[in-house]
Amino acid sequence: PGVGPVLTADDWSYLAHHILTSLYMISARWNKAGHMSAMILMFIGEFSAPLMNPHLFMEKALEQECCKGLSWLTTLFAYNEQVFSALYLICRTLGSPVAIVYGTY
Repeated sequence: PGVGPVLTADDWSYLAHHILTSLYMISARWNKAGHMSAMILMFIGEFSAPLMNPHLFMEKALEQECCKGLSWLTTLFAYNEQVFSALYLICRTLGSPVAIVYGTY
């Protein structure tokens, strides 16, 4: 009580990511240039969101006492983790550089 929010290292990196992304978008508006690159990179990055959100939900659920013994949830989490990882790599590490090269050429 009275201490305020307690942030983990993951929380700080999450906040830093969103602050930097916001600054990138604001700079595009301020300079009246760069808006296409911001939109394309966000578009590519959001392709993995439909799998990332359930992944985080299941990860937190598996940490709770009520869900630790659910074998189907553990199996579903393992499959989702593999598919999410592949989609993340394709979209963010392969798709983004292609979009950056295309946008700057």
